[in-house]
Parts: sequence; C-alpha cells; structure tokens
Amino acid sequence: MRITLIPGTFDKQGPDHYNCGEPVCIEDMLAHCPGELAVKDGDKTIACMSACTKFRTEAYCCTGAHQPREKCVKKDWPVDYPSTFKHYCPDAYSWAYDDATSTFACHGKPYTGYEVTFCPK
Repeated sequence: MRITLIPGTFDKQGPDHYNCGEPVCIEDMLAHCPGELAVKDGDKTIACMSACTKFRTEAYCCTGAHQPREKCVKKDWPVDYPSTFKHYCPDAYSWAYDDATSTFACHGKPYTGYEVTFCPK
C-alpha cells in the first residue's frame, strides 16, 4: 500500500519528516509478518494484524492495568511485535502509544488530500 499527498492541497510547515511526509516501508511487511499475526488466503499472507487485534490482551492493547502510556511498555510484552513492524516499516503505527515515530500531520488548504494505492503495479 502506498500513501501519497496530493500536490497543492497542503502547506508544509518546516523540515520535520512527519510534517507532510510520507510513511515508508523498506520491504513488504506481508513477507515478514509473524506467522501468528498473518491473515491468510490459502498459502498467501494478505494482511498482518497488530498484536492487540489478534490477542486482545490488556498488555498488547494498552488497556486495564496497562494504561496510561507509562504503564504500557512494549519491552515487557511476551513478544515485542512492534520491533518487527518498525524494522520493515519504520513509519508504521503498530501499537497504541507509537505516536513519537509514526504520526504524520499536514496543514491543509483548507483540507489535505491523500491518495491511497492498495495494489501498486
């Protein structure tokens, strides 16, 4: 999947990568999705779930005893899935408090336009 900004629909406010930047994956995450998070169609991986979506635990979802942010510490999880996502898709938002390295924003004129391509050729 590719996400791009539509030219002329935004004002870039500074040099920050996350200000009107585009998320990047260095490799196809589907090829590296941990088996237990993979959604399959036959033998083909068609999606990769987050640990929260798959397991629905308080730890992975940062709920209950694992909230607020200070109590949701991914290094304490049984498996550190976000590190796998970050390795292949450094800009991916893969867990509840991944804001610091995954939140992109852009000031629109008056609205920012994005084009999402699900099946690039």
